[in-house]
Formats: sequence, C-alpha cells, structure tokens
Amino acid sequence: MRITTHIFILAIAAVLLLLSPAAAQGQQVPETIQEAQGFGLQFLQEIPGALQQAWRTQAVPVFYSIGDWTMNIWDGYVFSWVRGLWKNILALFGQEIEKRKPLIEEEFQREKQELQQEIKEKIPEPGKTLWEHIRGFLPGQ
Repeated sequence: MRITTHIFILAIAAVLLLLSPAAAQGQQVPETIQEAQGFGLQFLQEIPGALQQAWRTQAVPVFYSIGDWTMNIWDGYVFSWVRGLWKNILALFGQEIEKRKPLIEEEFQREKQELQQEIKEKIPEPGKTLWEHIRGFLPGQ
C-alpha cells in the first residue's frame, strides 16, 4: 500500500479515537446548535493533538523500521555485490587506466593552454570594468 493510504488510515483511526472518549464518558447528543457548535469546536481542537500522537507513536516508528530494513538489505546484499563488481571492473580496466594516465594528463594540460589562449583572444580588454564596456556603447563617449 502507498504511504498516503497509510496516512489516511491513521487519520481515520485518530478521529475514531477522538470519538470514543466522548461516547465512553456518556456525553449526550447535542440538542441545540450552540451545544453542537461547542462539541464541534472541541472536536476540531483535539484533532491536531491526536494526529500528532498517532504520527509520533505509530507512523514514525514504521518509517524507522522501513529505513533499518532497507539499510540491512543494502549492507547485506547490494553493497557487497557492488563492491565485488567494482573490483572486477578495476581488475579489467585498472592496468589500462594506469597505462594511459600520462597521456590523459598531457591532453588535459594542452586543452587547458588552448582554453587560456582562447579566453585571452575573446576578451578584448580584460582590465575594463563592466561599466566601462557599457559606457563605450553609449553615444557621446
């Protein structure tokens, strides 16, 4: 079931828990509108506390147990499988990576030099501020 379904069920249970003390205390059905309004307001004021209590005592422990269960599955099965897969990949490609590492570093340095040169060519006057560039476009300058 989805989490929203669980929350809905918890909300219904909280409402029923709120109604049960009223029935257990022998409260009578309101006879006037003012009594009904008072009962309704009392009921509405107790809903947040009941939902908060249901959330803390029922929902949060369920989420913690789901998290613990997920971490146990991850640690016990998935992580060990991923670690073994990674070791196999390194065994296959590790030597090739080490062999090509100097070539990659040289290529990186060459591209870095090209980018620096391109930046110097593209930016006409690096000492000018943005305002000075804008003033250059204005008439009368």
